[in-house]
Amino acid sequence: MIKQGLKATAIAALIAAGPAMAYDCAGLSNWDAAAVYVGGKTIQHKQNAYTANWWNQGADPEVRSGQWQEWKAEGACDGPGGNQRPSARLTSPSAGQSFKVGATVAISAEANDADGSVSSVAFFVDGAQIAQDATAPYAATWTATAGEHSLKVVATDDGSAQGESATISINVSDDDTQPPSSDCDAQQYAAGTPYANGDHVQNLGRVYECKVGGWCSSSAAWAYEPGKGLYWEQAWGDLGVCSDGNAAPTVSLTSPADGAIILSGTAINLQANASDSDGVITEVAFYNGSNLLGSTVNTPYAYEWMNAPVGQHTLTAVAKDDGGKSTTSDSVTITVSDEAVAAAITSPQNNARVTLGASVSINASASSINGDIAKVEFFVNGASISSDASAPYQSNWTPNAEGQYQLTVTATDKDGYDATSAPILVTVLGGKTSDRVIVGYWHNFDNGSGFVRLPDVSPDWDVIDVAFATPKLGSHSDMEFSPFQITPAQMKADIAAVQARGQKVIISIGGAEAIVRLTDANAEEEFVDSMTALIREYGFDGFDIDLEGSSLSLDAGDTDFKNPKSPVLTHLISASKRIISNFGGNLMLTMAPETYYVQGGFSAYGGGSGAYLPVIHALRNELSFIHVQHYNSGCMLGLDGKCYSVSTGDFHVAMAEMLLAGFPVGGNANNRFPPLPAEKVAIGLPASTSAAGSGYTLPSVVHQAVNYLVKGQSFGGSYQLQNPEGYPGFKGLMTWSINWDRVNNNEYLKSHKPFLNGL
Repeated sequence: MIKQGLKATAIAALIAAGPAMAYDCAGLSNWDAAAVYVGGKTIQHKQNAYTANWWNQGADPEVRSGQWQEWKAEGACDGPGGNQRPSARLTSPSAGQSFKVGATVAISAEANDADGSVSSVAFFVDGAQIAQDATAPYAATWTATAGEHSLKVVATDDGSAQGESATISINVSDDDTQPPSSDCDAQQYAAGTPYANGDHVQNLGRVYECKVGGWCSSSAAWAYEPGKGLYWEQAWGDLGVCSDGNAAPTVSLTSPADGAIILSGTAINLQANASDSDGVITEVAFYNGSNLLGSTVNTPYAYEWMNAPVGQHTLTAVAKDDGGKSTTSDSVTITVSDEAVAAAITSPQNNARVTLGASVSINASASSINGDIAKVEFFVNGASISSDASAPYQSNWTPNAEGQYQLTVTATDKDGYDATSAPILVTVLGGKTSDRVIVGYWHNFDNGSGFVRLPDVSPDWDVIDVAFATPKLGSHSDMEFSPFQITPAQMKADIAAVQARGQKVIISIGGAEAIVRLTDANAEEEFVDSMTALIREYGFDGFDIDLEGSSLSLDAGDTDFKNPKSPVLTHLISASKRIISNFGGNLMLTMAPETYYVQGGFSAYGGGSGAYLPVIHALRNELSFIHVQHYNSGCMLGLDGKCYSVSTGDFHVAMAEMLLAGFPVGGNANNRFPPLPAEKVAIGLPASTSAAGSGYTLPSVVHQAVNYLVKGQSFGGSYQLQNPEGYPGFKGLMTWSINWDRVNNNEYLKSHKPFLNGL
């Protein structure tokens, strides 16, 4: 049967929660768009304190602290404003790293101050200060004593404000207390290397066994690096330290800075920190790619690289210890320029997405042969917005309209020479859709309803769902999208044209005939990579989960929707969060399930019945809105225990209130699905009798049902609202489809758009 799903998407209204009282921000780090935050972490941003509600990355607390959003506003920072606190981060040792009693532990840190300079960095072990360093690179040493120890650093800036790093733990024990490993010849871990279940690797002086090949092989070292990544224990098992008693050294490249621009002919000073927990460092070598530049056996570990060729270079440091083991540092990328003046935008990244009305911090680097930069001027679409005469070069820009913008900077030195950076493209997205939306699915095919180019679709549709992205032949997780009858370039231009007139365009995955099943970590990785690339290539505003048939199902014994165990559910949830995170949270998410997969869970929970509930619940914070398909359905039980049929006002009211009021799953009062906010609930309907096998509803009946849902105005039906006052925030209507509505003389759009506008 042709597609049976509703289609729609929109972002729930942002409810700004302003700080209510003063908050002690002493020691709180500044928010960093690139950092990962977990639930309960408190930070400060623009003189206000915020606490993370759940895992997030790139979500600006200033605009993402409303109800159902990533941050909770704690209040304005107390004390005098104006001076931002510095940021501090431990770079060595790593969290969880093990040392032997008596070993010299090299502790290093990074510190920055956005509105001044760092005056000192203090080092703490178990809460007691052990050292202080006033110059970068910030470092200290400590002689290890037995036990588990906490480490942190505190940076103080030129205005006496302080910023504290995250606290890490390390372990110190005697040789005989370290559990031995049987595989000291295992390969050194490298992010992005393919690993299979059972493979052994070395990292941070310990041996690990791969448990989940897909996660072990991930290039996301921040998440899965064994012994260090945020989620490493999900991917690896710790087999202990090497039985030969020799732990690998640690090393970090501290200079030059990642992303630095260096003028041709300038000596490049490479510096590294290195330590060995059970011996001594015998050599530190510096590399440009695979080419050895030079080495040293003396501290401080440094090398001066002369006459570096023009271009981009990837630098690393390799430390060797007295036991013959070596470790390679994380790489640093620099650019050597032959221009008298060089300039580059360091943030935001190219093709970044930002929210309309939110302040965007533009940061730049600049250098000159004579060493003196007079100013750096910032441009948006060729128009100057500000200039900065001192490093770090920074400007704030608040976009006032959606669309794509080009950012550049021009650096001028004191001799009058100047250079303009390569342009950075930034897409500004609307913070929310309309309070009410009308959503339509658009056919990327011709099934008898005709094909129409996107710019020829009426501008009255608030959200257009492109149907569909589907798995490649032979796969259930590697997604692709091929435009129908037009080229990819034409499709991208069509999407941009529709977005320019204020409409949202999202890509729907699945449909009635495509099976998407993420059965393991490898499938999840493939799905995330392909969907991220697809959304980025075409510039979609988000994605819609429209999985039907056998795509989603509950395994036997999976009875708790709050803690699902079925792999196809857990991997879909994880993948959706990761895709949204890849776009800094600026991505819409909608869903279009059939009633069996949602409301069906009221009477029976298992197999396909109610299988969407764990997904909806786990993603309720990311969800823009859901529009269950009120068509192609059999008789469904309402909260009153009565069975209602499609095409009636009672059916639409009863099914919608299941999500608006919540319901006991499988009839179990102790396993209740909590209500969704009204702003996240819409209804999906067929545009005509030809659009679906059943469920077409006369516009007058739809209006009666929606008036009852929104205003509590009964139309005299059998179903009585559990909340007689109604749900004023109800989001709107979705239809399958725009194409079928055009065949039916646009009856759906003409009838329902004015009605929704008048609610």
